[in-house]
Amino acid sequence: MGRILIVDDTMFMRTLLKNILFSGGHDIVGEAADGAEALARYQELKPDLVTMDVVMPKVNGIEALKAIKAADPAAKSSCVRRSARSRWSNLLSRAVREATSSNRSRPQRFSKK
Repeated sequence: MGRILIVDDTMFMRTLLKNILFSGGHDIVGEAADGAEALARYQELKPDLVTMDVVMPKVNGIEALKAIKAADPAAKSSCVRRSARSRWSNLLSRAVREATSSNRSRPQRFSKK
């Protein structure tokens, strides 16, 4: 299936996404903890898809995706927003749409099994 780069500043979310995507048959080719690292890893690995958190230190996810798209207009990306209920949700949604191929809201709760 797809070769995916996971970008999130929290190890928990990177691990969660890695497990979900791996169980779906995808190959996780790398991880990054901020936008600056994401750009470097993208250029090194050339993944089929990048999942990117929006709010991160150094370079945020939107700016990182814009840089990736500028370097490779064919790049495919998905942005994971921290909260769908943020008071900035409309502005954030518009910015994410401009920078990404698709976007998803981060789950608010995780069920315990």
